[in-house]
Amino acid sequence: MQSRRSFLKWSALVGGASALGGGGLLLSRYPTGGAPAGVAGAGAAAAAGTRIVRTANTPECLHCALLAHVEDGRLVKVTGDPDFNILACARGISRIRQLYSPHRLKYPMRRAGRRGEDRWERITWEEALDTIAERYQRILEEDGNQAFLAFGGTGNWSSLSTGVRGLYSAFWNRFGGNTPIISQLCCASVSSGFNAIFGGGRSEFRDEWVHSRFFLAWGNNPAVSNQGYMKNLFQAREEHGARLITIDPRLSETAALSDRWIQIRPGTDAAYALGMVKVLLDEGLFDEEYVRRFTNAPFLVRLGERGCDLQAESRGWPAGGETLPVDLRDLRLLTDGGSGPGSFVVWDEIGGRPVAPDTPGIRPALRGDYTIGGVRYQPVFEWMRANAARYTPEVVHRITGAPADSVAPVTREYAAVRPAAIIQNMAGAQRTDHGTLTVIGHLYLASLTGNIGMLGGGVNDNGGYLRQGGNINYPVPVQRNEPIAGIPATKLGEYLVERKPHPIRAIHVAGTGVLTQYPNTRKIIAGLDNIDLMVVQDIFMTTTARYADFVLPVTTLFETRNLLAGVRSRYIQLMQQAIEPLFESRSDRWILTELARRLGFGDDFDKPDDELLRHV
Repeated sequence: MQSRRSFLKWSALVGGASALGGGGLLLSRYPTGGAPAGVAGAGAAAAAGTRIVRTANTPECLHCALLAHVEDGRLVKVTGDPDFNILACARGISRIRQLYSPHRLKYPMRRAGRRGEDRWERITWEEALDTIAERYQRILEEDGNQAFLAFGGTGNWSSLSTGVRGLYSAFWNRFGGNTPIISQLCCASVSSGFNAIFGGGRSEFRDEWVHSRFFLAWGNNPAVSNQGYMKNLFQAREEHGARLITIDPRLSETAALSDRWIQIRPGTDAAYALGMVKVLLDEGLFDEEYVRRFTNAPFLVRLGERGCDLQAESRGWPAGGETLPVDLRDLRLLTDGGSGPGSFVVWDEIGGRPVAPDTPGIRPALRGDYTIGGVRYQPVFEWMRANAARYTPEVVHRITGAPADSVAPVTREYAAVRPAAIIQNMAGAQRTDHGTLTVIGHLYLASLTGNIGMLGGGVNDNGGYLRQGGNINYPVPVQRNEPIAGIPATKLGEYLVERKPHPIRAIHVAGTGVLTQYPNTRKIIAGLDNIDLMVVQDIFMTTTARYADFVLPVTTLFETRNLLAGVRSRYIQLMQQAIEPLFESRSDRWILTELARRLGFGDDFDKPDDELLRHV
């Protein structure tokens, strides 16, 4: 265990490093030239003749605000914006290296050898766009929209490029659609878990960490992945004495800073969470009134024809996972025939009868067994309690490898103070089988202790969440296209090789790396042999780009005007253009607009930046 003094020493070190990073990186650190005269060191004010342009970091992370220092049309330094709520991270500050990298794509190229051989010929933009549009049109006429796959990512994430529902989505919608990728590799577990428990929505409160009294970092390493917000956690520890416990298979940087580290086997988090739920219920550590008022725990559930007495024999404990002892298909919520929240039914302990949950003057029962109309019902709470009862300390130890005597102390600490924050940040749970169960376990814990909706409490799921987020629509009329069968994200290679559910003839990639982000790389490469045409627009010759037929160079965040409205941040930020595009690079918007014009729907996209930004 680390002492508080050593923890604060480390936090000062991290804070100092972040502050230094926020001061900026000088051009002299890069092989593209020395720092011009007058450019001072980190944190200094802008020199005379230096123009400072505000922009933001586009990768899907913290979206830190950046200040671009420009002299004579050349970017000389990048600093963090001191008026923004977080410190700029190393990734944001180092984007100057991306801008002036000697490895940048400089002009359009066409494959001149076998796919993946990395032999290219330089061509003009006109030839590249004309050829791509002509072949897209031919494939569309021969096999329809289902023959196309489109991958958009966060490499240039923003509203006028590859953001969710931004320009890229609008282009393919207007094109008539394409074969969709089913689910996500980034945050599907988080999304499905929150949808199952909350019916949608997210909880993001990194700005509120200063109010938290307890932190449970679960399968996540915020000391590295949330550096800009760690100052809030340090402040909570300093001002409130907030404790930090980390549950992680690895002794991460965050675990090393924690008051306690619980090591578990990968993929067994849900079992540990249910073990904690059992302790909460057995020891009465949950907020009973909160659970009655704000959860569906009192709702009556019809027990199925199998009885569902929750005492069925275990199906076994497979390595790295758990099974539920109850078939969820046997559970039916009792309603009065309606479909709204008030149509569910609870048992009123005062009146001794079934009533709607919003009936005034009632006390919904959490426990009991009730027969209504000859059918047996129990509150959801009873089902949850019986299910969690299976996760004794010994069972949790057998599944997770964590000490059996660790579960109760961790649970008691978590329940003892509020607000308490679970930081899972879509990390470990997203990258294991059945990660949704882990997310649901976290939400059970937060709901039972009344931390949902509390300032500084809850489950920090996927980094941040602006309600509007990346879903600010690009100003193009959305058309309703015919549904097309999709490809599961985890089985991309298999489906390309076996041409399921139908042959794919064209792939377009923007802002992501298919061969580095999707599993089973060799099978994906084999599947590319079945593709007629692959187009990649990117800043670098990535692994994915090497297998393309056409490679198109795009601008960096400093070379174009844009709007950042990402789902990992609460903020909408205007990104001003700092310098003119280098080489023959063009913005994502320009490329797609030119393709749209050649495909017959260019009028929807050929609009001035100011008009688009005003709309958004």
